[in-house]
Amino acid sequence: MIIFLLRRLWPLLVLAGVLAACTTAPPPPAFPELTYRHLGAITLDSTAVDIVDEYRPPLKDPNIEHKVPVPPALAIRRWALDRLASTGNPDRRAVFTIQQAAMTETRLPRTKGLRGALTTDQSDRYDLKLAVRLELFEARNRVGIATATATRSRTVAEDITLNDRDRVLFEMVESTMIDMNKELENSIRQFLGAYVR
Repeated sequence: MIIFLLRRLWPLLVLAGVLAACTTAPPPPAFPELTYRHLGAITLDSTAVDIVDEYRPPLKDPNIEHKVPVPPALAIRRWALDRLASTGNPDRRAVFTIQQAAMTETRLPRTKGLRGALTTDQSDRYDLKLAVRLELFEARNRVGIATATATRSRTVAEDITLNDRDRVLFEMVESTMIDMNKELENSIRQFLGAYVR
Protein backbone atom coordinates (compact mmCIF):
# COMPACT_ATOMS: atom_id res chain seq x y z
CA MET A 1 0.00 0.00 0.00
CA ILE A 2 2.80 2.43 0.93
CA ILE A 3 4.72 1.53 -2.22
CA PHE A 4 1.59 2.12 -4.26
CA LEU A 5 1.11 5.58 -2.69
CA LEU A 6 4.77 6.48 -3.22
CA ARG A 7 4.54 5.51 -6.89
CA ARG A 8 1.46 7.71 -7.27
CA LEU A 9 2.89 10.66 -5.32
CA TRP A 10 6.44 10.51 -6.71
CA PRO A 11 5.69 12.56 -9.87
CA LEU A 12 3.94 15.20 -7.76
CA LEU A 13 6.89 15.43 -5.36
CA VAL A 14 9.32 15.79 -8.27
CA LEU A 15 7.12 18.47 -9.87
CA ALA A 16 6.88 20.38 -6.57
CA GLY A 17 10.68 20.28 -6.24
CA VAL A 18 11.17 21.53 -9.79
CA LEU A 19 8.69 24.37 -9.29
CA ALA A 20 10.32 25.36 -6.00
CA ALA A 21 13.72 25.49 -7.71
CA CYS A 22 12.33 27.73 -10.46
CA THR A 23 11.10 30.48 -8.18
CA THR A 24 13.25 33.57 -8.08
CA ALA A 25 13.80 36.00 -5.27
CA PRO A 26 11.81 39.22 -5.57
CA PRO A 27 13.81 42.10 -7.02
CA PRO A 28 15.29 44.54 -4.53
CA PRO A 29 13.01 47.50 -3.87
CA ALA A 30 13.68 50.76 -5.68
CA PHE A 31 13.93 53.67 -3.26
CA PRO A 32 13.23 57.28 -4.16
CA GLU A 33 16.07 59.75 -4.13
CA LEU A 34 16.11 61.86 -0.98
CA THR A 35 16.13 65.53 -2.01
CA TYR A 36 15.48 68.75 -0.10
CA ARG A 37 15.37 71.49 -2.73
CA HIS A 38 11.58 71.69 -2.40
CA LEU A 39 12.07 73.03 1.16
CA GLY A 40 13.67 76.20 -0.18
CA ALA A 41 17.17 77.60 0.08
CA ILE A 42 18.71 79.05 3.22
CA THR A 43 20.92 81.80 1.81
CA LEU A 44 23.89 82.72 3.97
CA ASP A 45 25.78 86.00 3.68
CA SER A 46 29.03 84.28 2.71
CA THR A 47 31.25 83.69 -0.28
CA ALA A 48 30.40 79.98 -0.47
CA VAL A 49 29.41 76.99 1.67
CA ASP A 50 32.15 74.40 2.13
CA ILE A 51 31.00 70.88 3.05
CA VAL A 52 33.34 68.88 5.28
CA ASP A 53 32.74 65.23 6.14
CA GLU A 54 34.46 64.47 9.45
CA TYR A 55 32.66 61.16 9.94
CA ARG A 56 34.68 58.10 8.93
CA PRO A 57 32.55 54.94 8.87
CA PRO A 58 34.36 51.96 10.43
CA LEU A 59 33.03 49.62 7.68
CA LYS A 60 32.67 46.78 10.22
CA ASP A 61 30.17 45.51 12.75
CA PRO A 62 28.24 46.85 14.51
CA ASN A 63 28.21 49.74 11.99
CA ILE A 64 26.08 49.18 8.90
CA GLU A 65 25.74 52.67 7.36
CA HIS A 66 27.66 51.43 4.29
CA LYS A 67 24.97 48.75 3.74
CA VAL A 68 21.96 51.08 3.92
CA PRO A 69 20.08 51.88 0.67
CA VAL A 70 20.83 55.60 1.23
CA PRO A 71 23.87 56.06 3.50
CA PRO A 72 23.14 58.70 6.17
CA ALA A 73 26.21 60.81 5.31
CA LEU A 74 25.07 60.95 1.69
CA ALA A 75 21.60 62.15 2.77
CA ILE A 76 23.15 64.88 4.94
CA ARG A 77 25.45 66.01 2.12
CA ARG A 78 22.46 66.17 -0.22
CA TRP A 79 20.60 68.29 2.33
CA ALA A 80 23.50 70.77 2.47
CA LEU A 81 23.78 70.93 -1.33
CA ASP A 82 20.02 71.41 -1.76
CA ARG A 83 19.33 73.84 1.08
CA LEU A 84 22.41 75.96 1.72
CA ALA A 85 23.17 78.82 -0.65
CA SER A 86 25.41 81.89 -0.40
CA THR A 87 25.26 85.54 -1.43
CA GLY A 88 28.86 85.57 -2.65
CA ASN A 89 30.04 87.97 0.08
CA PRO A 90 33.85 87.60 0.05
CA ASP A 91 34.15 88.79 3.65
CA ARG A 92 32.65 85.63 5.11
CA ARG A 93 32.75 81.91 4.48
CA ALA A 94 30.44 79.15 5.72
CA VAL A 95 31.54 75.64 6.67
CA PHE A 96 29.00 72.83 7.01
CA THR A 97 30.47 69.82 8.83
CA ILE A 98 29.05 66.30 9.01
CA GLN A 99 30.15 65.22 12.48
CA GLN A 100 28.21 61.99 12.90
CA ALA A 101 26.30 59.75 10.47
CA ALA A 102 26.40 56.35 12.15
CA MET A 103 23.94 53.49 11.95
CA THR A 104 24.51 50.40 14.07
CA GLU A 105 22.89 46.99 14.30
CA THR A 106 22.51 45.20 17.65
CA ARG A 107 21.41 41.57 17.88
CA LEU A 108 18.67 41.08 20.46
CA PRO A 109 18.21 38.02 22.69
CA ARG A 110 15.70 35.46 21.45
CA THR A 111 13.32 33.18 23.28
CA LYS A 112 14.74 29.67 23.57
CA GLY A 113 13.20 26.21 23.65
CA LEU A 114 9.69 25.23 22.63
CA ARG A 115 8.34 28.66 23.49
CA GLY A 116 10.95 30.20 21.16
CA ALA A 117 9.74 27.99 18.30
CA LEU A 118 6.25 29.43 18.77
CA THR A 119 7.32 33.05 19.28
CA THR A 120 8.34 35.67 16.73
CA ASP A 121 10.93 37.76 18.54
CA GLN A 122 12.35 41.16 17.73
CA SER A 123 15.76 40.04 16.50
CA ASP A 124 17.66 43.26 15.75
CA ARG A 125 17.72 46.89 16.85
CA TYR A 126 18.94 49.63 14.55
CA ASP A 127 20.23 52.92 15.93
CA LEU A 128 20.89 55.99 13.80
CA LYS A 129 22.64 59.15 14.99
CA LEU A 130 23.19 62.28 12.91
CA ALA A 131 25.09 65.38 14.02
CA VAL A 132 26.05 68.44 11.98
CA ARG A 133 27.59 71.88 12.53
CA LEU A 134 27.29 75.05 10.44
CA GLU A 135 29.86 77.78 11.11
CA LEU A 136 30.41 81.26 9.68
CA PHE A 137 33.87 82.81 9.62
CA GLU A 138 35.17 86.31 8.99
CA ALA A 139 38.86 85.93 8.15
CA ARG A 140 39.89 83.32 10.77
CA ASN A 141 37.38 84.33 13.42
CA ARG A 142 34.20 82.35 13.87
CA VAL A 143 31.26 84.73 14.07
CA GLY A 144 28.47 82.19 14.48
CA ILE A 145 27.63 78.51 14.83
CA ALA A 146 24.48 76.41 14.51
CA THR A 147 24.32 72.71 15.40
CA ALA A 148 21.76 69.94 15.12
CA THR A 149 21.49 66.29 16.12
CA ALA A 150 18.83 63.71 15.40
CA THR A 151 18.56 60.10 16.54
CA ARG A 152 16.22 57.21 15.92
CA SER A 153 15.99 53.55 16.98
CA ARG A 154 13.89 50.73 15.63
CA THR A 155 13.60 46.98 16.13
CA VAL A 156 12.62 44.39 13.54
CA ALA A 157 11.12 40.92 13.82
CA GLU A 158 13.23 37.83 13.19
CA ASP A 159 11.10 36.82 10.20
CA ILE A 160 11.57 40.08 8.29
CA THR A 161 12.68 39.72 4.67
CA LEU A 162 15.85 41.38 3.38
CA ASN A 163 13.79 43.71 1.17
CA ASP A 164 11.61 44.74 4.12
CA ARG A 165 14.72 45.29 6.23
CA ASP A 166 16.12 47.62 3.56
CA ARG A 167 12.79 49.46 3.54
CA VAL A 168 12.98 49.93 7.33
CA LEU A 169 16.54 51.28 7.08
CA PHE A 170 15.59 53.66 4.28
CA GLU A 171 12.60 54.95 6.27
CA MET A 172 14.84 55.48 9.31
CA VAL A 173 17.22 57.67 7.31
CA GLU A 174 14.34 59.56 5.69
CA SER A 175 12.50 60.30 8.96
CA THR A 176 15.68 61.15 10.89
CA MET A 177 16.62 63.63 8.17
CA ILE A 178 13.19 65.28 8.56
CA ASP A 179 13.93 65.70 12.28
CA MET A 180 17.42 67.04 11.57
CA ASN A 181 16.09 69.51 9.02
CA LYS A 182 13.65 70.98 11.58
CA GLU A 183 16.28 71.23 14.30
CA LEU A 184 18.89 72.76 12.00
CA GLU A 185 16.43 75.31 10.62
CA ASN A 186 15.60 76.39 14.20
CA SER A 187 19.28 76.52 15.18
CA ILE A 188 20.21 78.60 12.11
CA ARG A 189 17.35 81.00 12.80
CA GLN A 190 18.40 81.34 16.44
CA PHE A 191 22.19 81.54 16.16
CA LEU A 192 22.90 82.64 12.58
CA GLY A 193 19.78 84.69 11.85
CA ALA A 194 21.80 87.87 11.37
CA TYR A 195 23.65 86.23 8.46
CA VAL A 196 20.65 84.73 6.62
CA ARG A 197 19.47 86.68 3.58
